[in-house]
Amino acid sequence: INQLDPRTRTRTRLGASAARREHDPTPGHFHVERPLDSVQIDHALADIIVVDERDREAIGRPWLTMAIDVCSRGVLGFYVTLEPPSVTSIGLCLGQACLPKGPWLAARNLEHLHWPLCGLPKVLRADNGRDFRSAPLRRGCREHQIKLDYRPMATPHFGGHIERLIGSVMGRIHLLPGTTFSNPRERKGYPSEQKAAMTLVEFEQWLALEITERYHRTFHRGLGATPLGTWEHLTKSGANFQIPGDPTRFRIAFLPMQHRQLHRTGLQLFNLHYWSDALPTFVRRDEPLLIRYDPRDMSKIYVKAPDLSYAEIPYADIRCPPISLWEIRAARRHLAKQGNTQINQTALFRAHDELNRLVAVAVSETRATRRVRARREGLDRERALNKPTMAPTVSAVDYSKEARELPVELGLPRIHR
Repeated sequence: INQLDPRTRTRTRLGASAARREHDPTPGHFHVERPLDSVQIDHALADIIVVDERDREAIGRPWLTMAIDVCSRGVLGFYVTLEPPSVTSIGLCLGQACLPKGPWLAARNLEHLHWPLCGLPKVLRADNGRDFRSAPLRRGCREHQIKLDYRPMATPHFGGHIERLIGSVMGRIHLLPGTTFSNPRERKGYPSEQKAAMTLVEFEQWLALEITERYHRTFHRGLGATPLGTWEHLTKSGANFQIPGDPTRFRIAFLPMQHRQLHRTGLQLFNLHYWSDALPTFVRRDEPLLIRYDPRDMSKIYVKAPDLSYAEIPYADIRCPPISLWEIRAARRHLAKQGNTQINQTALFRAHDELNRLVAVAVSETRATRRVRARREGLDRERALNKPTMAPTVSAVDYSKEARELPVELGLPRIHR
């Protein structure tokens, strides 16, 4: 066996991936001169079990999406969720990466942290996953002049910067209560679920502190300085960073999309009906439309107007409560189990209310039930954080005075045929 070719021996024992990693030559060095010239992004399942906020019971491992600036090695943004990786995770991570961090930090009571990294990347490098090759991401990058570049198949070293960043963060996560470590051999019988203590919100806050207070301020051998120091030095040297002028439009540009047509009853998406009086002013009936939607909140959709802006279109029945896409799918499964084949908006919301009651009255909650409740609480929290705050308007009308009568003409409306 020892006389066999080392590559053949490794491939037979550990597989082709391990053989490439151990024996394939990787000459050269990827050099980037300016910040934001190259940004790498990737997903990873965090090596920790989080708990729900009510009972502090384990609900599972969250997914982590991170983006790194190759030049400064600084973290541009991250996103944590209980949902599997998707184009929504990528879009929300890019939204945090490209926009100033002040509002995001203030919404989480972390405004004392210093996180200056932001700006539109010139090149976004990713692997060949289906979510990174999705049409919404390609279209959003094209809309904001971001070149989307994919590394060759089965070559993880082409994304070495983001891989090392995620590995470094996972190493720090292994020090937290409830960690699962990287493999069962490291775990050595450690009771991860029993030791789990952090909620998803607390884990997100810990990540922000870990990035800004430790990682960005730690000496990096490849740079000869800290990531934060490198970024600030290049910023002072006159590097120009382009920041999206309209944050809302930028976030919408990376949301999932569908093509629909405007009918007499309005727009329909996932058995939900949408309408706004503004629709007929810029859209003709039976004309194809590009629709963007946020899977976390389906109470409104975004329709692209001819001037390339997005119009916010609410439910046709504004009495309906906000609902997420995964709740719609859960309601569909619930109706299918009951043998209900007539799935419409009324049936969906009725099933949604029934599922909510089942979760609320559950005496002995399973892990799946706790996870459902945690996801709903997380969605409510994100809706509250992302709700736009409008300044109060001052009316010129004095409502203390009685209104005076005006002459009116009553009659039937005209019908133009």
